[in-house]
Amino acid sequence: MSVRPGRAGTLRLTPTSAPDPAEGAVLVDTLWLGICGTDREIAAGALGRPPTGEDDLVLGHEVVGRIAEAPESSELTAGQLVTVIVRRPVGTPCRNCAAGNWDLCMDGHFTEHGIFGRHGFGRRQFRIEPDAVVPVPADLGMCGVLVEPASVVAKAWQHIDHLTRRVPAATGAVLVTGAGPIGLLAALLSTQRGHETYLLDRTGGEHRQHLAAAVGAHLVVGSVDDLDISPAVVVEATGSGSIVRSVVHAAAPNAVVCLLGVCASSAEASWDVGLMNNVLVHSNKLLFGSVSASRTHYDLAIRALQNAPPEWLDRMITRRLPVRHAMAAFDKEPEDIKTVIDFTGHGPSAAPETAGAS
Repeated sequence: MSVRPGRAGTLRLTPTSAPDPAEGAVLVDTLWLGICGTDREIAAGALGRPPTGEDDLVLGHEVVGRIAEAPESSELTAGQLVTVIVRRPVGTPCRNCAAGNWDLCMDGHFTEHGIFGRHGFGRRQFRIEPDAVVPVPADLGMCGVLVEPASVVAKAWQHIDHLTRRVPAATGAVLVTGAGPIGLLAALLSTQRGHETYLLDRTGGEHRQHLAAAVGAHLVVGSVDDLDISPAVVVEATGSGSIVRSVVHAAAPNAVVCLLGVCASSAEASWDVGLMNNVLVHSNKLLFGSVSASRTHYDLAIRALQNAPPEWLDRMITRRLPVRHAMAAFDKEPEDIKTVIDFTGHGPSAAPETAGAS
């Protein structure tokens, strides 16, 4: 499953050869592949970069695979379910990359599987270096495709936990904007911390209502102006410039606002920087962005998913498509949360079919 980055309409299924042993000592059979907004943007020609010297990029970074072979010197074994850390350092590592914190690269010398300069996992088999492999508990199964997006959220919450300690008496609700996969996972990790959590979505729907309620969050349909709370923590997961402006104003004094979305339009994202400066300074608010994740965050993500209600995990996956219908995964449907491409050959025989729907 490959695309020519920068050119819309080039997404296609193509035959692939056996993976090059130079790519890594661990051989993995792909089982399930989650599709996210980043994949759709790359397919639309808006993002992505192929490996150096190549024209095409194999898509896919939210993977669950089964190890086919692994070196005896590693702690990995054949038959083990795994996922893979998306970001990888290139060349001489910076201080953070040398310490294993690839998500905090200081010099921009990195690649990202299926996104930026390195092939992804939308193929029957792939090879990978042992240090990038993360074991996935067997009980997560196909829901292991949520580990990668949950790792991004786990990193954000790790930083939020640290930053909120700057105000010892800080209390108040958590607001998560956007009820897609990232927003729902952010709500899960919020309620797991015991916070009163509000999940704001423009369209809502019965399925999202059920998912929010299942983890103890309150789904609010509408805009930030419809809320009657002043949140102490905001996790912004829509990438909408207008919503970013609104939540910064709506947040309580001393609040922490974390941005996980990326604005698609610079015009929409424009704002009065002087006014924003005054709002942040006069109310002691803290605004920060977060992207990618390290192994620590993958481990935290797995722990959070294992502590989630099993039915909730199942219902996060709203479509499951066999490989031959993989192109349909890039056409987002209104009730979509997470769409999964099934490489096992045991998925739905006719597509598109809905899994986990309400």
